[in-house]
Amino acid sequence: LAPGDKLPTERALVEQFGLSRNTVRGVLRDLEASGKIIRFIGRGTFVTGRQPKDRVPDVPAGADASPAEVMEVRLMLEPAVAEALVTRASGADLAYMRTCLERAEAARDWRDFEKWDAALHAAMVRATRNQFLIEIFERIDEARSQAEWGKLKRASLTEERRLGYQHEHREIVGALQERDGQLARELTEKHLLHVRRNLLGY
Repeated sequence: LAPGDKLPTERALVEQFGLSRNTVRGVLRDLEASGKIIRFIGRGTFVTGRQPKDRVPDVPAGADASPAEVMEVRLMLEPAVAEALVTRASGADLAYMRTCLERAEAARDWRDFEKWDAALHAAMVRATRNQFLIEIFERIDEARSQAEWGKLKRASLTEERRLGYQHEHREIVGALQERDGQLARELTEKHLLHVRRNLLGY
């Protein structure tokens, strides 16, 4: 399937591959968490699109961005995204965010935690329904998948810090559920400053 193509329904995938409904749903959840697909209530599930890199030559690919650059951009954008979500996030969006929280809290190691931590932040961005913004955050995900980011995460993610992140995530999603945009913005900024301090020391 090419970017923008619509996936078959869950029922069709079950019949095509002879799998259980739970297996199909699990695979779709993982694909959504990794940013490969996006779901729209009432419209269906689609393959996400990436702009060819030569379309915007002045902007470095995510893989070329340093952790400091990534955190700077996240601090510029994600608090505003959180505030916007109070009028944009659907009930299904919020339910998926809660799933990300639960998966992160049940994570067995830092890699699994990082996967669902990234999935939560990506779910917030996708809930804006702004494809241009989604593509910008795909660059950020590219950077977060690089070895340098992984080394920083391993070195900084103590159990105490992980529990702190989980608590902060719960507060953010709680503010979104209460449709309190100002609080969601403040909590997201506080969380990202906490992450930056732990990763980069400032």
